[in-house]
Amino acid sequence: MKESSKQSLAILAITVFLSGSLFIFFNVIKPGLSKVKGIIAERQNQEENIKVLEGYKAKSDAIIQRYAEIASQIATINMTLPTEPRPAELLSILDAIARTKGVNLTNVVFKEIKPVVKETTVALDQEGVTSTKAINLGSMKPSILQVNLSFVTSYENFKAFLIEIEKERRLMDSMVVSLTPMALNATAVKGRTLASNNIFNYTLTLNAYFQPVNQIKN
Repeated sequence: MKESSKQSLAILAITVFLSGSLFIFFNVIKPGLSKVKGIIAERQNQEENIKVLEGYKAKSDAIIQRYAEIASQIATINMTLPTEPRPAELLSILDAIARTKGVNLTNVVFKEIKPVVKETTVALDQEGVTSTKAINLGSMKPSILQVNLSFVTSYENFKAFLIEIEKERRLMDSMVVSLTPMALNATAVKGRTLASNNIFNYTLTLNAYFQPVNQIKN
């Protein structure tokens, strides 16, 4: 074969190879690369969306945690200053304390006392215009559930009883206390016999406070 024929065949082979390569590149490789780039871009978008969602979730968790803390604080406030008198609940508390401190309750009387309604006027100055407004001072004060207790115990037990009452979350004040010594050598109280040495009859007045909803709104 002549040298010129060999060169022609080589050029033809190269041309065919290049043409095939170009065909494969434009019809197979390039579309595949575009598809891969699209997948990569979509994955990046998904990763960004995931990060955004994770940020929202973190904020949501923080809000839920904060709400739980606020709910706990509200529950504590409601125990300290409830919106209702709750005499049954208070009786249960006092009875439990009395039992643990050796105090024998003989009588418990509840009485609700509403705050005295008094009105005053205040001057309001808005943009140079002076006006007056009546304010109900009674609505600013909590209502009172007065508890009158009668019981028999020793002086030491009485002090321990008062200390435990002061530890209670329910807002209470000890108002009046009186005591008289037992005259007998032995005293039967609710089926129990107590030696009269250092044993007294006590009367104690407590003020337990509560804030009705209508007072809060006023």
